[in-house]
Amino acid sequence: MVKLVSDTISNDDIDKLVDWLKTYPRLTKGNLTIEFEQKWSEWLGVKHSVYVNSGSSANLLMVYALKYKYKINSVVVPSLSWATDLSPFI
Repeated sequence: MVKLVSDTISNDDIDKLVDWLKTYPRLTKGNLTIEFEQKWSEWLGVKHSVYVNSGSSANLLMVYALKYKYKINSVVVPSLSWATDLSPFI
């Protein structure tokens, strides 16, 4: 048997996270995210950047941006890939 995953977060880490979440922090699109997007855009030399929560969300955003900009209606994807690489096209 090949072990693919092991616990990477301790119970102590989870307890600390729960305590932090009880402070009702802003979880999305806070000031640090906006600042990061602006600095990232400057570094890339582009007008806008959007920070997303995962690679899956980034794939979805990329596909819809390409479809909007270039009106694509067909794509080629590898036969061996993640479901999230294909799902934005479905």
